[in-house]
Order: sequence, then structure tokens, then C-alpha cells
Amino acid sequence: KEYVTVCAFGTATDTQDATGRVTARGENYPEAEAVRAAADSLTGEIVQKPSMYSAIKVGGHPLYELARKGQTADVPERVVRVESIEMLGEEPDHGFRLRVVCGRGTYIRSICDDLGRLCGCPAHMRSLIREKSGFFRIGDALPLEEARALAAEGSLRDRLIPMDAPLGHMPRMNAPEKLRRKVAAGAKLPLADLEGDVPAEGGAVRIYLDGAFWGIAARQEDQMVWRAQMPPEED
Repeated sequence: KEYVTVCAFGTATDTQDATGRVTARGENYPEAEAVRAAADSLTGEIVQKPSMYSAIKVGGHPLYELARKGQTADVPERVVRVESIEMLGEEPDHGFRLRVVCGRGTYIRSICDDLGRLCGCPAHMRSLIREKSGFFRIGDALPLEEARALAAEGSLRDRLIPMDAPLGHMPRMNAPEKLRRKVAAGAKLPLADLEGDVPAEGGAVRIYLDGAFWGIAARQEDQMVWRAQMPPEED
């Protein structure tokens, strides 16, 4: 995932973002080089301790539910991976705009809180934009009004992302024409009749017939069993 955030120095909050109650103040505002050095130390595999106002569950309940009731709990630490933190520039009121590339489960507001701790000045996350999640990028998205306008003029389909586009990391197998009925019916497919990357037991692949994507199937001994199927639309 890829985020752009503004880390604001001067106050820390109980939620680690701009909506929370201020828990600490400071005026030892860091220079850009100090923030950059602190950010570098937060890359790779790091241990995070998120805010009580997070969706992490303890005893079957999200922490934020307990926090809103005035209850407390031991917030579990977790190991997450941060690929990079890039300094994009300074913002008014002691803020720094950063681009964070990270793995799943990473709390960006906790990174901002950690930056404050490392720089010796309380900090919180002032704003956050997710620019990328896996295959999907915000630059490819359409505002709802634009999508409605394109639909009204009949050209929305030209802007749609193909169903299989985010699955390019998965191996692919092709079904021959003789299996068309089985493919269309969602029946099990004989592994020996398929061409392409043969998966290990339980491994999933993309299934195509006549160049059209039909869905995802997983190997079950000598057969491929459908896990998700989306027959292609007819023009």
C-alpha cells in the first residue's frame, strides 16, 4: 500500500490523529533532516504499538469500542513492514508531507506518533490519503459524477478496469473449447486437459477460455475446482 500523510509536530493525541484528545505538547520542532533521519529508522520490519483507537481486536472486541467506553486494554505490539518513507516537503504549522510505502496492517498514524517520539517533539497524523492498494491506484479512479456522465453517454465501459487486471500475479491456465460446457456450468475441470502453469495441491490459478477470463480455480488432486467465477460479458 502507498499513502501520503502529513505528520504534524507540536501535539500528540490519544488517537494519534487530528481527531483525538491532546495528550502531550511540545515546541522542540524538528528540522527536515531530523525528520528524514527518524523516518529512515522506521523502515524495514518494525514493531508498532497502535493507538487504543484502532480496529485491532482484544478479547473479541475492537479496541476503539473499548476506548469509546472509557475502558483500557493492553494494546498488542505487531511486526509490520515499511518499504520506504519519502519526504515530500514541509507544510504550515510544523507539518511534513510524507509518502509511505508499506505492507498490510501498518498504521500510518502510529508512524507519525513514532516520528514525534524519535524527534523529541510530540506529533500526530494531520491528514492521510491512500494512493495505492495493490494493483489499484487513486489516479485511475473516477469521481462518481464523472462516472455517471460517462455512463450517460455510453462510454463508461471504456474506462472500467478488466476483472482480471489485479490478478496478474497469479499463474494462468487455459481451457480448451471441449471444456466450454464444464467451464460455463462451474463444474470441476480435469487438470490434464488444461494448459499453462500447473499449480501445487491447493494452489489457485486464473482460468481462461478462448482468451476470456472466467474466474479462479484451485487444484484438488487431478482436478481444478472453482473458487470464484465471473463469466465474461457478451458484447
